[in-house]
Amino acid sequence: MKKLTMFASCLIFGLFAASSAFADYPTEVNKRPLTLPGGSWEVDAGLNLTDKFESANLGLIGKYAVNDTTQVHVGYGLPVKDFKVAKAVELGMNYGVIHDGPLHMAPSLTLPLSFEEGADVLGSINIGLDSRYNLSGDQIAIYCGHGLVSYNISASSHLIALPLGIGYQVDGQINIRLDTTLATMAKGADLVSIADTQPIKISMIYSMDSDMDVGVNVDFNADAAGDTLTAGVALAYRAF
Repeated sequence: MKKLTMFASCLIFGLFAASSAFADYPTEVNKRPLTLPGGSWEVDAGLNLTDKFESANLGLIGKYAVNDTTQVHVGYGLPVKDFKVAKAVELGMNYGVIHDGPLHMAPSLTLPLSFEEGADVLGSINIGLDSRYNLSGDQIAIYCGHGLVSYNISASSHLIALPLGIGYQVDGQINIRLDTTLATMAKGADLVSIADTQPIKISMIYSMDSDMDVGVNVDFNADAAGDTLTAGVALAYRAF
């Protein structure tokens, strides 16, 4: 009985310590680490309307933090209109190397996994140097490095991109973010800069608390907004 009491006491203390640590997970997007706390998980769902809102795609991502620095994920996409079940997923990992002070860095690797027989498109391997630098007391965050290098397996070609994002924390719950790509260079092609084409993505996230976010976004090329407009809604739920 004494051993059982000691075990129960240790278990309760451990759960309390873990919950206390996870209670510190910020509601503000700009203050969150680039990887989840160890042992926690997250599910992201996004519905995007494309082709002048004539088609829709549903994206699902499940994330799990092995520890405080290593996070893995599985992603799956599904076209809603045709409802064709895809036989491919993406597997990814982020590893946090810097998570103190204003600079956060968690390099990423994403791999395609296809179960299609004789598929022409196998997907792309993506390598990123996912980074964020905070300014003005965390009210402004500069994002870069995600999807830095992409290698298309079927075409044996690569693409190098220089993405840039700026997040503004309006208050404790609302975050607005602007993303673009400064330049891209594909194998055997010339450099394409933001002077040639202006891809823009604007997102707004409302954090109900540290457990759940809802958001909306629009994506377009500024030089042909009417023909390239994509709109979407997103939901994220995490458990600690």
